[in-house]
Parts: sequence; structure tokens; C-alpha cells
Amino acid sequence: GGLSGLAWDRRTDMLVAISDRGAVFRMPRTPDGPPSLIGRIRPPKGASDPEALRRTKEGRWLVAFEAGGAIAAYRGGADALAQPPEATLSPKAWRTLPTNAAIEAIAILDFGRLLAIAEGGSGPSRKAWIVDGDQLAERAYPVSDGFLPVDAVGLPNGDVLVLERRFNGPLPPFFSARLARLAATDLAADSGDIAIAARKDLVGILPGENWEGVEIVVEEDKAEVWFVSDDNFRWPQHTLLAKLPLGVVTAMLAAP
Repeated sequence: GGLSGLAWDRRTDMLVAISDRGAVFRMPRTPDGPPSLIGRIRPPKGASDPEALRRTKEGRWLVAFEAGGAIAAYRGGADALAQPPEATLSPKAWRTLPTNAAIEAIAILDFGRLLAIAEGGSGPSRKAWIVDGDQLAERAYPVSDGFLPVDAVGLPNGDVLVLERRFNGPLPPFFSARLARLAATDLAADSGDIAIAARKDLVGILPGENWEGVEIVVEEDKAEVWFVSDDNFRWPQHTLLAKLPLGVVTAMLAAP
């Protein structure tokens, strides 16, 4: 339970998920094999509540910690997440964000850059940053209709998908989800609001669960978008994996 980050390990062809309590799970992409608990994340000093997980082409795991405002890098297989991180980025701009309002989503961009988005805040946007090494360029991510960003992933063409979630209230369906597409050209800027190229409501496409993680799996003959839901350790919410063909997702988001 509590799964909030999802990444694909190309070397083992397995999905890896993390919970906001630090558990690490390995999961096959077929329903004939159960998930397995492989350890617990070793956070950097002063950080907790892991919310986002990414796997770089160079073989590093990147984990965003919402409490303490940090992104930590781990090198190796998924079991390396239980070891001390090899590097940590924790700028003052993140550490001073309110509790439970720091970095919620990270996406890998071109040339090793990252997009980092905070979930918490108020008003019509949330703070976001383009991260290039240890350099940060602050941007703003527009929000609307009660939906907030909870994860993000880069597409093969350089665009970014952002998974957004809305809490509906104490009666089912408790949550709604939608996807936003950000154009690669817009993410080259160093300041200003990020333009939302398109948004698509996922009601009726995915069950009304607390979807918190999104990942892209790209193989020679197909590409898929995977989602994982966070059950908040509460009944009657569920932990689910779902997948959609990337072609279907990009078609849905081809226009506003």
C-alpha cells in the first residue's frame, strides 16, 4: 500500500514502485507474477516521504522526497535504494517549502535536465523548476479545477506527461485523475508559466482511485504508459496497476 512512485528498470524488465513510507517493491508487467518487497529506501539526512521515482539511462535511480525537499540519486539495481545515496540535491528553495508541499513530481528531460514540480501551495499555479546539474530555473505550473500534479514522466519525443489528481470528498469516487501534456519546446525556457499543451480527464478510462505514479515503458515493438494507485492504507481504496498504449495517450492529448 501507499505506492506513490513508479519506474521501469529496463535491465530487468520490471516495474519498481516506492511507497511514501519508504518500502520498495519489484513488480512484473504481467499478471502471472506477484510483487515482491525488496527493501526500504535509505533517505538522505533530513528527508522523508518519498513521492517520485525515476530511472536514468545511466543506471541511476532518482527519488524525490517531499518532506525535507530533496532529490537523491542511487546507483545500481533496485536494491541500491536501500543504500546511502551517492548524491543529493536539496536547495534552500525546496527545504523551505511547507511540510507535505515540497517536490511531488520529477521528469527527466533532454541533456540530463529534470523538471521538478511541487504539489502544495495556493493560487492558480504551483512552483516548478528546471534542474540542470545544481542550477535551478524557477517556473510555474498552472493548476485548475482542484487538480494537483502528483507525478510526471518524459516522453520519447521530449514532451512531458503530468499526472494530476483531485480529491472529491468523503463519498466515492474519492478521487479523479487527468493527464496534462507539456511541449518540449516550452520546457526550454528559464522562467514564466509552463504552457499546458493539452489536458485529458481520465474518468471512465481509469477507475476512480488515487492514481499517484506514472511511467513510460518503451520497447522495440510497443510503448505503454503505466499508472499505479496509492490506497493510503485505507479501505475501500485499492492498490492498482494500469496500462494504456502510448499511442492512445498521445492521441487523447493531441489537441486541447
